[in-house]
Amino acid sequence: MKIEGFLKKDKVDRLPIRAPLLVEKSQPTGVVMTMMKEKKVGCALVSDDKGGIVGIFTERDVLRKVVPDEAGFSRPVETFMSPSPKVLKMDQSIASVIKLMGEKRYRNLPVIDFRGQVAGYINIKDVVRYLASFFPCEVYNLPPNPHQIPQAPEGA
Repeated sequence: MKIEGFLKKDKVDRLPIRAPLLVEKSQPTGVVMTMMKEKKVGCALVSDDKGGIVGIFTERDVLRKVVPDEAGFSRPVETFMSPSPKVLKMDQSIASVIKLMGEKRYRNLPVIDFRGQVAGYINIKDVVRYLASFFPCEVYNLPPNPHQIPQAPEGA
């Protein structure tokens, strides 16, 4: 089977689903940023009182929205989050994930399980690793700088 077949056949549940950092929409942005730093994650899923996802807060939001706002760190995270994020389902094809991430330039997307509950999120790195698994020799045998030309022959 060619790679196109695998992309259509394989589902989101084949990718590593990362544990989500769930925060309430009323939490101060500075607190959420500290939590993201401590957990070493690039996004936080913002939930409402019922546990549903109402937004996603990413590193991009920090740079584009929080930093320019002098009072940004003390304001609620819902002020800066991206509302109503696209959500992936476990049975969605990886081809559709690649298309969505490519067209909309998403780096992180929430994933819900078969019961509609938050399962976690996937990162663009997870998709790249999946794709690289089809070309291990080509990817893992590249020199550190593929365009580097040695100035002198190796050896003594």
